[in-house]
Amino acid sequence: MSLRSGIITTLIGLAMLGCSVGQSRSNTAFAKGQPAPQQYFTGHVWLQMLHTNTDPALDAQVYNVTFEARARTHWHSHPG
Repeated sequence: MSLRSGIITTLIGLAMLGCSVGQSRSNTAFAKGQPAPQQYFTGHVWLQMLHTNTDPALDAQVYNVTFEARARTHWHSHPG
């Protein structure tokens, strides 16, 4: 490898390294949300509202619910 090729390869490597600095990656589709009311859940649970029922065609509210290990709802379980 010539000196010129070595310098170019080094500069490209440093440029690629610099592009990734300061970037945080998240593999979640939605934010974790706010802590869920304890009256409905056991354990640590978070709710994030995705859609309110402001649209008459969709009379529903849509939430993303994040459960920590062993957390569950009070009204639903999977015995087993």
